[in-house]
Amino acid sequence: MSRKALITVILVLMMSLMAALPAMAAEKINLNVNGESSVALEVYGQNGVGMISAADFVRLAGADLTWDSDTKFTINENGDIMALVVGQKEASLNGEPITLPAAPVVTAGQAYVPLRFVAETFGYEVKWDEKQQLVLMNREETRDGLTPLEIVAKSGAATQEINTYSMNGNIKLAINAVADGANATPGQVNMDVQLKGQIQNDPLQVYTQQIIPASEETGMPEMAVETYMTTEKMYVKMPGQDWVAQDIPFNPEFWQQQMDIQSNPIKAAQQMKEMGMFMSFGNDVTIGEQDYYAVNATLDMEKFNESMPDLMQQMVQGLGGQPSDDQNSGQAQLLQQMLEGMEMEYHYTVLINKETLITDVIKLDARIKMDMEMPQTEETAEQQGPKVLKLDMHMVGDLNITDPGVPFNAPDVSDAKAKTESE
Repeated sequence: MSRKALITVILVLMMSLMAALPAMAAEKINLNVNGESSVALEVYGQNGVGMISAADFVRLAGADLTWDSDTKFTINENGDIMALVVGQKEASLNGEPITLPAAPVVTAGQAYVPLRFVAETFGYEVKWDEKQQLVLMNREETRDGLTPLEIVAKSGAATQEINTYSMNGNIKLAINAVADGANATPGQVNMDVQLKGQIQNDPLQVYTQQIIPASEETGMPEMAVETYMTTEKMYVKMPGQDWVAQDIPFNPEFWQQQMDIQSNPIKAAQQMKEMGMFMSFGNDVTIGEQDYYAVNATLDMEKFNESMPDLMQQMVQGLGGQPSDDQNSGQAQLLQQMLEGMEMEYHYTVLINKETLITDVIKLDARIKMDMEMPQTEETAEQQGPKVLKLDMHMVGDLNITDPGVPFNAPDVSDAKAKTESE
């Protein structure tokens, strides 16, 4: 597969989508935080001490992790600063010496710290259930009387009310790809993707433009991919091509249901929990003169997979047509394989304006691995695309939400060709 073809496939997949355990002899420990199981946060026991990665703990607690050198790092939450050194039990808390039950260690590029000691230092009540091999952690945490989940849900409802907004930002993308068993890239390909667009909630319209600057590493010229979506159609404009249209793979009732959920904070919070999103407060942020709530979110992939059958049923039901319809059944098959063949580590932080409750900034950190057999029909079998595609993508970046209430400016797609005509 050529680099240009590979990047095209990846961009389409990105538009469709919008910490391994340490390698040592260790005992797996389950974790329950504030009454919710958290399999996305992995804990192991060594010599009687539960250890958790420092990166996972700060996401859980909403703290900041800073490395001062290759071996020295600090955990900072609401002004309390714990300074630690890899390989040493001696540490400090707000400048005062403390002794850890076990020294921090680094394995597979991750620093691990003693869970109970660090968690209790930052206000958690920690209990151990020997029978279930389960750590129980609890901490009451609110801002202005609201939990992290409640604030995020209210932010979603506030966004629904303004109806339109713009977004812009940059995503650093690192990609490794294998097509039909052969490396499709000579190594890791790194790209800086500039993203901009506009969203209207009611009636739903979404326009995005993804721009990849010219790169000596990939040998690629600048590329721009545009997408425009309504409740009925998805339009895609690849570099040097015309707009191509296809039916959206969800019915209007599905979209209306999702909009109703997002406009209702209670329903939205429940859906986020069911989908496996675990949320915690980060340190409050002030930018200029504006104060923000910071909320960290981590996707629990196991819970996500548990909720996927119901979601898939709703999606596939929205495809319409008969099961023998090649285009519709192909879309359903591709969507299902993308979800079932996907492993994901998904984290983000949102900065929510304390005055308007609108999310102004989204900080994304996600790693997605996909192992897919591409659907084959009589038409696609004659093409040169891969039959089996494996992708490993790591995305890190910031998105800024701007221009609330500005009228939506839809692109001209009046001359768009039907997808079947362009294949």
